[in-house]
Amino acid sequence: MIHIDGRLYAQLYIEDREFPLGKTGFGFIQVNTNVNFFLPMGRIQINDDRRLFQDHFTLGDYTKITLYLGVSPDKKEQLRYDFRLFQYSATQRERIMVYTLDLIYDMPKYFNQLTTTSITSTSTEAIKRIAADCGFKTIITSPTSDSQTWLPFNSKNCMFARNIAQSGYVDDRSMMVLCVDSRGQLKYQNLSNIKFTENDKKFVLSNGNAQTSFSVMARKELSKSGLMNNLYGYKFSTLEQNPVQGGTTQHSGVQVRATGKSLNLNAAMNKQDIPRIAVTPLGGGNVHANYSKAKHQNTRLKAFQSSAVHVAVNNVTKIELLDPVIYYSLDTTGLKGAALSKVASGNYLVTAKSVYATGNGWYYEKFEIVHSGSNFDPDKKQTQMGVSNA
Repeated sequence: MIHIDGRLYAQLYIEDREFPLGKTGFGFIQVNTNVNFFLPMGRIQINDDRRLFQDHFTLGDYTKITLYLGVSPDKKEQLRYDFRLFQYSATQRERIMVYTLDLIYDMPKYFNQLTTTSITSTSTEAIKRIAADCGFKTIITSPTSDSQTWLPFNSKNCMFARNIAQSGYVDDRSMMVLCVDSRGQLKYQNLSNIKFTENDKKFVLSNGNAQTSFSVMARKELSKSGLMNNLYGYKFSTLEQNPVQGGTTQHSGVQVRATGKSLNLNAAMNKQDIPRIAVTPLGGGNVHANYSKAKHQNTRLKAFQSSAVHVAVNNVTKIELLDPVIYYSLDTTGLKGAALSKVASGNYLVTAKSVYATGNGWYYEKFEIVHSGSNFDPDKKQTQMGVSNA
């Protein structure tokens, strides 16, 4: 174990043998998770001035890498990450070899194994079966109403699960998302049903208690509405072709459980006659009744989560992907001092998390949090999502 400047504890194991970080230096340790990743990824830079990798530790394909990080010496309080080596590079800098290890979460059956086994069930039960077969210990799911026979077409388990999730369906408002968080928990959840409460963890631009509220050391508020609306926003519809049932069905509007008072849609633009239609392949009648509608709905509802904030905190938060959080934004540009920004403050969902630790003792976590609108007013405690059509 290495203890840096009284702030950071780190332990690294290679094939269950502890690597002596205290005898050599490391540049950084980074762990990345994102709802768009199949699995968490990591990167470690080690300054090997003692020829440890040449003489004592072998780096080979899919070498087992276990990492502990935290601000406490107690392993129970530290974050554990189980990885496999994906690739590495070694660069000489004067008399030191600098190794950069690229890591993938240790779930090889999910990431590598091809499957030809079909599953007849709801999307939730199908994904739970895939996850259990691949070795996930924790599986968090929402129930769905979409029974059919799911065909993998000789795809990898991770791609099979993702394709199932894209057509997962509960009701006219469901938004199904599949991901694996940094603790290795597979989550398949209906984001439209996630409840926001005053007890959710908070990001604040003031002093936090490091338990339920965290002081933001850096932030970036941004909108992705231009790209998302260009792709799926205004007048976007899907034409479902189903000759077995005798015709076509057009799917257009969706019901959004907005996290703000208004969506990132321009009313004048929305009234313009600029239709865009995606056409599905010919259906064979072997899918659930809402298969094409679900894919249309899941795609559009995700696209409306186009207001985002990148926040960084220097705490071990234990916040994970898809967790609900509350963000309190301060406007510090006015002459009267800091004031609550009602445009950006509000309820958000976590869609990405990065953990950074540096060899000089710095530790911080960076999050991408998103929601579908703006103008949330924390003073009125409007913590439940409203519904609107788009």
